[in-house]
Amino acid sequence: MSEDTVVFIEDSMHVQKVYQRFCENEGINGVFYEQPPALEILMQYRTIITDLEMPGKTGLEVVNELRGGGWNGRIALVSSLAEEVHHFGGFNAYLNKPFTFDQLRGVLEQLLEITPTEIELR
Repeated sequence: MSEDTVVFIEDSMHVQKVYQRFCENEGINGVFYEQPPALEILMQYRTIITDLEMPGKTGLEVVNELRGGGWNGRIALVSSLAEEVHHFGGFNAYLNKPFTFDQLRGVLEQLLEITPTEIELR
């Protein structure tokens, strides 16, 4: 777990398959969750890409819990609600649905360039 693993949290199986195919094509070690796992599990990772709208716990709640727990990793929110997301805080990047592999690659590259001491939250 750790620095070279990217966590993807997405309730849509279709989008999860897109993430899995992307990781296979790019040689990325991905871990995939349909719902957010326990906070203790997520805090073991440095890079998370999470859907905003999920049944149960939202991506914004995940961000707030992680940041509230002192986690200083890199996180991107993914949503079709572009206008609303920019009002939220605590994340480092945003990806609008629907997205292309190039857009996903760009957000992931943006996240991976950030070191823990450089965390700039939106």
